Amino acid sequence: AKTGFGIGSAGLPSYTVLIEGFNQALDNDVVLSMKQGNVAAPSRVVDDREVHEYFTHHGHRTAVSQRALQAHADPL
Repeated sequence: AKTGFGIGSAGLPSYTVLIEGFNQALDNDVVLSMKQGNVAAPSRVVDDREVHEYFTHHGHRTAVSQRALQAHADPL
């Protein structure tokens, strides 16, 4: 089931990918959820040049923000 993406990406493509681990055991497989992202609403109104120059692209902004806001952010 594809859940947990929120309403900001409603109607956009999303995918679930199973990555096989280093052997046939199921306990080392990884499930990745991927989706098309939009530019975050605050990015459209924040006009601080220093903030915009800190991030190299919107994906970088998303990853840095997630790590700052979540206690146990995914290292990937």
